[in-house]
Amino acid sequence: MYTLTSNAGLNTTVPTIAQAAAALAQHLHDMTPDGPAHWTITTPFGTTHTGHLRLNGLPDHGFLADTITEITDNLRSDAEQTHLAG
Repeated sequence: MYTLTSNAGLNTTVPTIAQAAAALAQHLHDMTPDGPAHWTITTPFGTTHTGHLRLNGLPDHGFLADTITEITDNLRSDAEQTHLAG
């Protein structure tokens, strides 16, 4: 399970990388006008991924999409490396 938390109240657990990315994307989208967001994703492998964005009403949702793509790639890389090491 992937556990997601943020300074803005996100606190959820989901079973897949895709669901983790979707939950974080929705959370960030919902709070876009509210300023900085800091989050932590803990993977089933015990790895912690942290990040932050200064949202402040981002006019370009492409920026948010790029951020989620980067997070998804990092989580997948982590899962692949853990699988190769095991």
